[in-house]
Amino acid sequence: MTTHLPNVLYRNGSLQVRFLSLGLILSCFVMIALIAPAAFAQQGSTNDSGIFIDDQKGEQDWRVDFNITGNNVESIITNWGTFGNGNGSINQAGVWPKGTGHGHLHEMTGMAVSRVLDEDGELRTLVSDGYGSSSNQSEIEPETNVRWKFQPIPGYLNRNLENPEIANSRNPGSWPATWPDRSSDFDGQWNGYFGLNQFNADQEVFYVMDDLSYTKFDFHPIDGDDQSGGLGLQIRVRVFQWDQALARDIVFMQYEVSNIGNVEYTTDFDNNPIFFGGYTDVNPAG
Repeated sequence: MTTHLPNVLYRNGSLQVRFLSLGLILSCFVMIALIAPAAFAQQGSTNDSGIFIDDQKGEQDWRVDFNITGNNVESIITNWGTFGNGNGSINQAGVWPKGTGHGHLHEMTGMAVSRVLDEDGELRTLVSDGYGSSSNQSEIEPETNVRWKFQPIPGYLNRNLENPEIANSRNPGSWPATWPDRSSDFDGQWNGYFGLNQFNADQEVFYVMDDLSYTKFDFHPIDGDDQSGGLGLQIRVRVFQWDQALARDIVFMQYEVSNIGNVEYTTDFDNNPIFFGGYTDVNPAG
């Protein structure tokens, strides 16, 4: 599914997208929302939509994956935007029912797409996503060995663990000592969607990523920064699982997408149009 955004994603603007994974069926819905400003941010600032924007760039060295088990769906997820990890998670992605080893997904990713003019005036189609990270060797910057994919922003997990995990509500050891987007009140506490130490979901996962490492084309969305590529997007991601009867076969994934560059994306197909959607590579019945 790919959705054409109904609003202009202007500089310093944000939108919210939520995906819904239900049993063996994948569907999604889109919500445009304004979120209340983050309070007492430690590094970075809030944008015009009230979303916290981290000053740091995504780094491939901060990549980790994690197995969610909060309800009847079990799956490897990553902190670069994917549900499943391709060949790195055979029969461990979209396992349903939990514990059976019957993985139903190969890999799924959120993605943002636009058509823009590069520095030479050539029209380029840019697809920012996380897909193919474990098997595709072609989408890599040859000089740095960094993938042209989403990369996690540093600081949103505890790397001192022997086996680091994406920060999740069930394991306090996965939380950083301080949260980059929060005040000292959150030090050592859960940075939940519903607030400080709010454990509404049976399992909640949180990370932040961007698409600035997508340097395949000579297109630089941030003025004065010729080292950054992509569409100039920073994305806050949360994954939720509830074990109640009506939700135990569902995984909710929320992407809060912010334009941190200087390019204004529009609904005009001839003027930096932008789309956000999801791509799913299924693996029925494992």
